[in-house]
Amino acid sequence: MHAKPRFLVIHQLPHLVPKLRARDWVDALQSAFNAKPPLSEEDTLIVTNGYLLDAMRVIFASYSAREVTFLAVWWLIQYLGPMTSNSVRQLFIKHPLSAFLFPLACGMYAALVYTVLFSGADNSIMIKAQRLVVSGLLTNVHKTALTEVAAWSTLDIRAVRAVATQLQNSSTVIWTPEEYMTNTSLEVLYGRDYPTARSFFDHWRLSREQLQKSLGSEEYQASLRLFRLQSAHLAAYNPTTNVVSVAVAALAAPYYADEGTDAMAYGGLGFMYAMQLVRTINALTVLLSDDMAQTPWNPVSSALDPGEGNTQNISTPGRALWELGRCSADVTSSGNVTALFPLLPALKIAHAAYLRFRREDRDLRLPGLEEYSAEQVFFLSACHVTCWERGDQHRLSPECTEALRNFEPFAKAFSCPAGSPMNPEQKCAFL
Repeated sequence: MHAKPRFLVIHQLPHLVPKLRARDWVDALQSAFNAKPPLSEEDTLIVTNGYLLDAMRVIFASYSAREVTFLAVWWLIQYLGPMTSNSVRQLFIKHPLSAFLFPLACGMYAALVYTVLFSGADNSIMIKAQRLVVSGLLTNVHKTALTEVAAWSTLDIRAVRAVATQLQNSSTVIWTPEEYMTNTSLEVLYGRDYPTARSFFDHWRLSREQLQKSLGSEEYQASLRLFRLQSAHLAAYNPTTNVVSVAVAALAAPYYADEGTDAMAYGGLGFMYAMQLVRTINALTVLLSDDMAQTPWNPVSSALDPGEGNTQNISTPGRALWELGRCSADVTSSGNVTALFPLLPALKIAHAAYLRFRREDRDLRLPGLEEYSAEQVFFLSACHVTCWERGDQHRLSPECTEALRNFEPFAKAFSCPAGSPMNPEQKCAFL
């Protein structure tokens, strides 16, 4: 399910989650973030995905407060158990997939806390010339996205201008600025060494506690611009700061290689970044109000969507990008047009950037894959970075295949006959 962000005034939240009072939200948020000055019911917050409020409404309507507490505690035990309990960790290690899962779990725990350190370390490892190449690639994709938005024909011209302005003013952040990689700044975030810590968990817990204490500091505010670990994405958009953050993990295979061709770079990292830009454009269109500004949503004055019949699908002035596609649902083999989002519009942006900015000396055929043209390698790279592996070790990317079916340049690059499965006569488009 694709995200629908919302700006909401806290006193409006009980209309979406009736079991919780506005005061409950204020107390919980104030306790978590220690806001100064203290939060009030008139403050505005950003909900990264409105569907989360719908889930909370269902949970609190279905379970008692005691049951919700037990479920939350059980989740916490499952989440922290492998790191805090020797017996649970031993069971975890004995699992057939432990050789793969255990390092992954350790990396996840570390990445949740030491974002600034990981990003800063990558900054120090990569030479300046390499960082400039990466930054240039992302800048080129960003420029192309602006061009595509400016030519948007399915959205009101005022909305196009508003989205384009916000996107143009957005910034992209990958690495920790050098001024925050000093001992002084790092101690603000993580504290000094913990000689009394007896385990990784002790260090991890103490570091998290120090991070909590650093809320409001200049260092903590800077850290918010960096990518925070997510389960499904390697980039994220923050509407409050208008920043697109990219994980340093995206600067490695299969997304990027220093010695790779431009087709690989734009089909890999460029395509991944374009997918996040499409999500960003979607967030901007959803957050627009009648006056083309990002003002808080008023759920009380909105009417229920008759097709859905629940409070989370209340109609809003801003429309989700996947609702603006120019095609019918039966065009896709999956029967669901949303399956083409964000890959199809991202494919258009990344491919246009590749054609516009590719360099002749870096747009070559690959050794061992000489039968494929450089443009064909672009499409191969795009599907490679979106594929996943089944239990039988068979790799596939049905979402990418679906997007390519609806993308005319792919059919031309591979000479797919008109009307064939990969070149249907009816195609979809978002931008």
